[in-house]
Amino acid sequence: MLGDDSSIPAIGTDCVHVHMHVRGMWITSILQDVLYISDLSTNLLSVFHLACHSTKVCFIGEACYTYNKAKLLILEGKLRNDLYIMQMHVDGLVIAKIATLTLLLENASETPT
Repeated sequence: MLGDDSSIPAIGTDCVHVHMHVRGMWITSILQDVLYISDLSTNLLSVFHLACHSTKVCFIGEACYTYNKAKLLILEGKLRNDLYIMQMHVDGLVIAKIATLTLLLENASETPT
């Protein structure tokens, strides 16, 4: 769900090699289970998804700090226009595994009993 309450379907998922800016340096990392959304014009990072992978995200004033399982700072960002902006570059082309949309659509149409 986007900020305007609209949604864009994800058509695949994969791991992405990235360079993240921390304390004036670039570190290399791998983001796992990244959703491929062809119609999205910018990259979004889910705090919920990070927390599910044992990553700690702290918001302090206009700063955002992200720590890995070893409690090392791996990414930082600054607040700009109500969004926390992180400096991150994706390595090369992103190739995603295409998801089975039929199953996703069937599950979305089911009503809980």
